[in-house]
Amino acid sequence: MAMSRSWSVPFLGAWAPVQMIYGKDIGRKHVQGYENGAAMPLLRNFPPNSPPKCFKLKEPVLEVMTNMPIYNANLLRINAKETRRYAGLRKAENFDEALIEEACAEALLLAEPRGIWQRYGYLEAGQLLAADPPLAIEGAAIGSHLAGCDQAVVLAVTVGEAIEQAVTRHFDEGNYAYAVLLDAAATAAVEQAADALEKAIRPQLAREGYAMRWRFSPGYGDWPLRQQPELLRVTRAAEIGIRLSDSLMLLPRKSITAILPLARAAACAGKQTPHGCAICPQRDCPSRRE
Repeated sequence: MAMSRSWSVPFLGAWAPVQMIYGKDIGRKHVQGYENGAAMPLLRNFPPNSPPKCFKLKEPVLEVMTNMPIYNANLLRINAKETRRYAGLRKAENFDEALIEEACAEALLLAEPRGIWQRYGYLEAGQLLAADPPLAIEGAAIGSHLAGCDQAVVLAVTVGEAIEQAVTRHFDEGNYAYAVLLDAAATAAVEQAADALEKAIRPQLAREGYAMRWRFSPGYGDWPLRQQPELLRVTRAAEIGIRLSDSLMLLPRKSITAILPLARAAACAGKQTPHGCAICPQRDCPSRRE
């Protein structure tokens, strides 16, 4: 397992610690997406126990952290109520519940849940995620969501391609209603897989005094989809088979990428930030969560 140390380098008018992994230079000359193209000093290799003497640490800081593992959720069941909602049947009456259960059962058999997550330092000034190279996150809404945080988790989750292949097959065979239900069950499955990943990492963060805010994905609010390639880079989503189409859609389709801000738990005490359906103005949406 690689050993690591964090040292400081001057960066964008401030000072920022950048983690050096023994024997490897992870510095980069440019910050992705930074408007003025400001340069970041390219670090050089140093002996493991000899940090550069000229560097000193001042606030604010940007810290590159060690990467975290792949996580494969174990789905025991798929939520039929959520499947009904994703299928737009929340208000439907006298619908065949057995068909929903059948779709959930097939989705459970076909799902291959895989997830991966990374933890990075975050610099609020410039909305910079301390990846390698750093990522300048665009958008006021995501900036507000990250306000007050000095770290963030990024994750990617998928349930694989077998489910969507089955959905296509059912459509081709004329089983349209069932195909819609199976597609909805697959959506419920990937959301549950993402929830399971969050649940798995939350205890460790809590022990360190951090509270994890709700996940925020490209396309929410004003966070543009054009940053989806960068989020795949910083999550290392390719390691679990996630890629992008030419139109920036995730493949497999039932996949999620997101960022979860980490704030000191004491600062979050008593704060409940509305999210998801609660902040959506489309009150008559058939998939709206009650």
